[in-house]
Order: sequence, then C-alpha cells, then structure tokens
Amino acid sequence: MAAGKHFAGSRPTLSDEEVDAVVRSAMERARRAAEEPLYTLSSYEPVKVSVRVPCVTDAQVDLALSSMAQQAGADESRLSDADWVRQAFGARSLDELRAGVRNDLLASNMHDADRRKGALCLAELASRLQEEVPEQVVDEMRQGMRAGLEQDLAQSGLTVKEFCEQTGTPREDLEQSLASQAREAATQGAALDAYARERGLSASEGEWPRLLGIPPVQLAEVARQARANGNYEALARTALRNKTADIVVTECDCTYSYETPQEAEDRLQKMLRDGNGTVTPGPMGTSGLDASLPLV
Repeated sequence: MAAGKHFAGSRPTLSDEEVDAVVRSAMERARRAAEEPLYTLSSYEPVKVSVRVPCVTDAQVDLALSSMAQQAGADESRLSDADWVRQAFGARSLDELRAGVRNDLLASNMHDADRRKGALCLAELASRLQEEVPEQVVDEMRQGMRAGLEQDLAQSGLTVKEFCEQTGTPREDLEQSLASQAREAATQGAALDAYARERGLSASEGEWPRLLGIPPVQLAEVARQARANGNYEALARTALRNKTADIVVTECDCTYSYETPQEAEDRLQKMLRDGNGTVTPGPMGTSGLDASLPLV
C-alpha cells in the first residue's frame, strides 16, 4: 500500500515527508525541554486580586447618545424628536433610549472588569514563578506573535511597515511592545505549567473544542493534522494552559471596588482633554455599546 493511504476503517498512515516532519519536531521539542527548567511557584494557593469597576456617568451616556445620533446622520438636537428616535433606534422615547444606553455601558464595564480580572490573576500567578524563562523560549513566543500580527495585517491588505506609517507608531516601539508581550506570555505560560503539574491537571482531546475554540465537527481533522505536522503536543499544552487559567480565575479571591460618580467624571474629562475619551455605541439593547475608557 502506498505511503499515506489506508484501508477503510483503519487509522491513516503518514507519508515519508510527514514522518520526517514529526521526527524533526519531536527532536526539537526534546531539545527545548532539556533547556527549559522544571518550573515551580512560590505558592499554589488561590491568587488574590482587586478589580476597579468604572462608574457610568450622565456625561458618558450623553456622549454615547451624541455619537449614535451622528452615526445615524443627524446631530444630537434630533434626539428631542420622539418620532425620529423611534425610527432611528426603535425606542419609544429619549428616556427609554437613554436607559438602554446606560444599561449597555454598565454591562460593558462589567464585561471589561471580568476580563481585567483574568489578566490580573495570570499576572499574579506569574509573579510567583521561581525560575527564569529561557531567552530562546521568549524569542520563539515573540516570533510567533509577530507572525500572527503580519497575518492579521495581511488580511487587511497591510504590511507591518504600512501599519506603522498609518498609525504613527515607530517601528522600534512596535518591536519593543512585541518583545514585552512575548516575555509576559512566556512567563505566564510557565507559571500555568507549574500550577497544572502541582495540581495534577490534564486536558483531554475531547475538551479541545471548548478550550481551543475548535468546532466539534472539525476536532478529528484538526487532531490528525496536528499529529501529521508535529504540532499535537503544542496544541495539547495550550489546551491545558487554557484549562488551568480558567481554574486559577475561578478559584481566585477577587475584591471589587467601584468608582464614584465624581471620580468617573474627573477621569472622563481628563481623557477628553487628552483626546483619548470616546464612546463607541452599537445597536440599542445590545452590549455593542462600549465605553473605551480603561479600568482604573
């Protein structure tokens, strides 16, 4: 039987090229594993974090309403026209529209707070790492991030150079940002590996759809391709890290504090003065209304 062919109902075999790729990948992983230390943490107790939740002010709601009116091709004065509000946004009155906007902004703030909670938990766990992550591991992470950025930009018809020119970002600043993010991600990954090993955690292939965002109907093919190109262990490691991160966040000791209206007003005014405060609304009644004001 020719290489790469298989009888019906049997497990598919690999071509000579695929076998060579698997062997090379396995040898490279073995080499890297020998160079990486056995990561440990100073503590395996639940992490403790504090999350600050922004307050939604009347000024922020007004800003969102003004933006919505502009997107609908009018100025904010039309908001006093109940018929226009009903036609443009499906709301029976400005008060109803305002309430919907406020609820969307509140939901957006809580969503951002939860996202911030996850980031804080991973940062706290990473701070417990007892060993240094090898520079080669960090550099591989950086190269992967850069390749991902180039791929994303290519889908928009841009190169990295063109992106930097359009956004006014110095190339060296972009590279420094990628290097910083790579080190952070590599350190967090090492901390998650240590936590998973200490807790005896594992992630089965059947959990990949949830942990890696793979459609269940594509799982078998994704796993087959991963085995063929030598990426299976990398996918399995990512899945376990994601599962471990979920557990760390779920079991964390989190304290929420809430911004006062005056603090929120001061923050919004400062951001408007700096030219950074905007509100990007979506359809009424959805969480598409998103205040681009950072958590504090």
